[in-house]
Amino acid sequence: MQSQSLQYSITKIDFVENESLARLVDYLAILVLDLHGSILNHKNSQPGFIALKLRDGVEVAVPQADRSKVWYNARHGLLVCARDFGRRALRRGLPMANTNSSAGARRSTLLARIDAAIAEKHLLKHPFYQDWQAGKLSREALQLYAAQYYRHVEAFPKHLRVLAARTEGPLHGLIQENLAEEENPGGSHPKLWRDFAEAVGVGEDDITCCPALPGTQAVVEKFREICGDRPVAEAVAALYAYESQVPEIAATKIDGLKRFYGINEPKGLAYFTVHEETDKAHRAAWRGWLEEHAQGDEDEIVGTAKEALDALWGALDAVHCEKKRKAAAA
Repeated sequence: MQSQSLQYSITKIDFVENESLARLVDYLAILVLDLHGSILNHKNSQPGFIALKLRDGVEVAVPQADRSKVWYNARHGLLVCARDFGRRALRRGLPMANTNSSAGARRSTLLARIDAAIAEKHLLKHPFYQDWQAGKLSREALQLYAAQYYRHVEAFPKHLRVLAARTEGPLHGLIQENLAEEENPGGSHPKLWRDFAEAVGVGEDDITCCPALPGTQAVVEKFREICGDRPVAEAVAALYAYESQVPEIAATKIDGLKRFYGINEPKGLAYFTVHEETDKAHRAAWRGWLEEHAQGDEDEIVGTAKEALDALWGALDAVHCEKKRKAAAA
């Protein structure tokens, strides 16, 4: 079994004495592969446990029934267990990491609070996107949006680069993978956005010459400040708050562009097609990091996520208000 994205491999699973146990081994193997590294082999242990021999020779016993959560040890680059690993697993020579139940509970609360903030300020609830979904936007409104929102799209890789320079280890790699996708030579995301803008009648000169509205400038400055100056956990929370919304937003935009605005060519839709898929992985990656590693003041982390959400909402406010102002003037 091989992961094309991470280029890791895992040996074939030959062992089966119990069908449900074999399924769990497959499940764990896939998760290990997705996160980092490989299992060399495995064998049956005492009843209720699976013994896994890891690549450094260490053996760990995984509770058979605990499937809902996993534990990742960054030092060894491996995934081994589940909900109450620290209490129940049989282990030799592997240092404990991040198994404190109170820390796990705190991070669960943190994520629940961030998710609640996202739900409250989800961009698909904004009047501008509501009009998009209903086919109520004029061509001019779409053009204004394409020209203005480009500033955020163009700045986003720069924000990632700044944050990457402040990190190391697995998080640094995660950010670098995200950045590589943003700057893909075969179709960077800013280039894909310019293709969308062209499809709605906005040329590159129009984007360059169009002055930034205050709300558009504010979202760029907010993410720049968060990624450059705030604690890393706060920056990751802000990125999660943004990218967690994107797959559903992208799907909605594609549907609206096809149904109401005559945009059917793949080139004009490519930005949204790409983000409908890639940001599912980004959402999971940011969330996984927060769940395992977030440290700091919970209120501050949630507050920063809310600031990012407010800035994103404000960027749409700017376009929506300008649309209404021009309609009133006409």
